[in-house]
Amino acid sequence: MIAATQAFGSELRIRLIRHFAERPGSQADAARALGVITANVARNTRLLVDLGVITETRVNNTARFEHGVDQARVNELTEVLRTYLASP
Repeated sequence: MIAATQAFGSELRIRLIRHFAERPGSQADAARALGVITANVARNTRLLVDLGVITETRVNNTARFEHGVDQARVNELTEVLRTYLASP
């Protein structure tokens, strides 16, 4: 349950999940598209990677990473919240 609230507990994290699901790419691309500073994107992307929601793939053996979404993990955490909210 903690992972679900961490992943979905901020508007920016939810926007990042949606962005990377629609347009896998770099943190810089996400920052530009969402109109937020790169440092905020980096911090929140790191948390989402650690939670298994965002994937991170090194591009051509460089320092650059492409980020995407693990939809199965998103579904799992969504179900955790749904189950918790439905409990008495």
